[in-house]
Amino acid sequence: MVCGSGDHRDGAMYIAAYLEASRLIYICFGVGMTKRQLRFYDLKVKAAARYEVNNEMISTNVVAFPLLDIMKQAVTVFDSVECLYRELPNEIKFYLADMCIEEDESKVTLLINKSDPTEPDQTISNPILGERHDLEKPDGFGNDYSAHVCINLNPIGPNLYSMVYESPRGGIPGAQVHSFINHLFRECRAHHKNAYKVAHPAGVMEDGRPVLVNALHTVDLNGKISDDFLND
Repeated sequence: MVCGSGDHRDGAMYIAAYLEASRLIYICFGVGMTKRQLRFYDLKVKAAARYEVNNEMISTNVVAFPLLDIMKQAVTVFDSVECLYRELPNEIKFYLADMCIEEDESKVTLLINKSDPTEPDQTISNPILGERHDLEKPDGFGNDYSAHVCINLNPIGPNLYSMVYESPRGGIPGAQVHSFINHLFRECRAHHKNAYKVAHPAGVMEDGRPVLVNALHTVDLNGKISDDFLND
């Protein structure tokens, strides 16, 4: 999906403006002035060719795709499957609920959700009225949490991009956002296998042609230290 500035879900349009910031902050927005916590990262894209030598798997660094190219692949994958998800034990699922690339291709926004059937049923209350109600989950359902992830697609260094994500009440931690983006990269490679073939780094030839090997793409997330913490 390619979207304009008015097509984001609640929250996404607000965090895009903070991509150049360097500290964790709180911001209130949306209906009821919901408090959101923003976390800032440098996202590093890495690529390594994997091949076998003497029955051992070897990795050699190769040139990584621009993040924009990978996210365009992700859009095609997202549009082609019923649900793009990563499953953990106990049927906990992290899934891509929505994604869009800005019309000018400057940013991509991901809406990552978590469905957790292992958590207890939620309880809502109104102490003034003296009322409490349990919200019982149907079979197969889980408590749902979301995180907006916004990435600037213009690199700030070699294969390095600014990223910010927000999740109300700390619903999805950064470690799981990191794992899901790597999972998304694996899905892109699975659906675009030929695009991820590169010439053997050692120059191996077969029948006069370079032997092709897989180029695995991954990301590292490096958190940004707040100015206040650094000064203290």
